[in-house]
Amino acid sequence: MGKLLDVLLFPKDLYKRITDKKPGLYGGIIFVGLVDIVFVLFINYNKLFVDKTQGDLIFNIILSIIFIFGLGIIDVFFFSIPLFDLFKRFKKDGNMKIDRGLLIRLIKVYIVAHFLILPAEILIFYIYYNLNNEINTVFIYLAAIIDLLIPIWFSAAISRGVNVLYNFSPLFKRLAFLAILVWNHLLVYAFSYMIDNWILALFRV
Repeated sequence: MGKLLDVLLFPKDLYKRITDKKPGLYGGIIFVGLVDIVFVLFINYNKLFVDKTQGDLIFNIILSIIFIFGLGIIDVFFFSIPLFDLFKRFKKDGNMKIDRGLLIRLIKVYIVAHFLILPAEILIFYIYYNLNNEINTVFIYLAAIIDLLIPIWFSAAISRGVNVLYNFSPLFKRLAFLAILVWNHLLVYAFSYMIDNWILALFRV
């Protein structure tokens, strides 16, 4: 069972090796921002980047880069800071030093978990994007099931990393997973709404 969890959620040793060094944090923030918006940019590629005037093309490219950076920063900090404050209360026994370095490591756990689910997200996107190309029905059902499981899988991976950082008791492990699952769901909804209704409207189409 332990080996299976190491494959599905990444090994605990991986989370133990996460440091509070900032260079890796900056690269991770860019990666998260790219994951947040890359599928939307791909779907709208022709509308945003094909047959545009030079001025509009440059504007859209620069705006895309800005949003990759901006969404990455907003995403990691909106996820991490509220949960960081919550986990302080879970660990209020005072046996553990709560510091800025721990916040950076928590952010990195969140970033690392994105690498775990990204291949599945790419697969789901490919299947849904090609629905009109006579994709096998089995693959469509498979994509739907994976799509439903990804939020749980993602939250479980983050929870595993969080427990490595905090070493919670069994009760707080469950509470941490629930908090991560709910908060992730709210963030996904908020970011989807923001990208579809606000961000895309700023591009020149």
